[in-house]
Amino acid sequence: IDRFVVTMGNRIIVITHDGRVFGHDINGNTVGQGFAFAGSKVAFNGPIDRFVVTMGNRIIVITHDGRVFGHDINGNTVGPGFAFSGSKVAFNGAFDRFVVTAGNRIIVTTQDGGVWAHDINGTTVGPGFPMNFSLGHFTFAGDISAANRQRTLDRHRFALTRIAACGNLSADERTRLHQAYDRAIHHTTLNQAGVNASATVGGSQLNVNFGVLFPQGDEEISQTLIHEMVHCAGFTHPKRRDPPAGSSCAAPNPAVFDCPGDNGVYFGTAPLRAEFCIAGDQSDVRSRLRAKAASESCVIDEHGEAVLHTEAARQPLGAP
Repeated sequence: IDRFVVTMGNRIIVITHDGRVFGHDINGNTVGQGFAFAGSKVAFNGPIDRFVVTMGNRIIVITHDGRVFGHDINGNTVGPGFAFSGSKVAFNGAFDRFVVTAGNRIIVTTQDGGVWAHDINGTTVGPGFPMNFSLGHFTFAGDISAANRQRTLDRHRFALTRIAACGNLSADERTRLHQAYDRAIHHTTLNQAGVNASATVGGSQLNVNFGVLFPQGDEEISQTLIHEMVHCAGFTHPKRRDPPAGSSCAAPNPAVFDCPGDNGVYFGTAPLRAEFCIAGDQSDVRSRLRAKAASESCVIDEHGEAVLHTEAARQPLGAP
């Protein structure tokens, strides 16, 4: 009958399967007599309600699908339930194992020891962000050297530190990207001329061309990884359109062709906007084109494979 037990100040609160709420006040080492709270029932929706925690004078209920509800406590009375807005919390099935609170933060611990947090502002749940960066659930093909594995993980961790505060992604996009990082992503070696990396839209594998990508430096590595991880999160984009003859990105026209930073149908999509989280610009801005003497574009084939090219036999975007 008794399902959840939480604390609130010096009080133990017991919630039954049918949503009744009881309390015991603690005085030193003595547990006081149990009493019933008046007011609303709490967490009575059977298996739908999964976690119950407290924050200040508020009981918070988290459902299996990540919705968050609250009840404010006034003395011995439970206030009516209300829904929080914002991000979902702990919705990854059995993978999310524990939920606790610390201050105004909800903290979720996963089966593999990952720790994710959501800051609460009033009745709004902020986007989830990682508090540790072990990425122990990421795997690598046997032909990838220890040094390349470590550098790849380091650049993934750097990308993770930038996601939560990245204003170039919406709350939903950040949440879905964090979900992708919470999956077991497998890394393989890609040996294709002029290609940085590839991934299948909605998939769980990154194919990295270490010989092409890694010499371009840490910033480019993180931009490429976050771009491909957004594809793993399920986001896509159309093929990039080059400027027609007589046009260039010196005079952008997003209705006709695509230029870095134009927020158009190619560069305005989530995989390209995610690159701003790393460096504040996109990886094929004209200055980089000149530096690398090549263009960069991501092409998605009919099977959903997104291939990020770093060199292409085409006219550079900045050329007339």
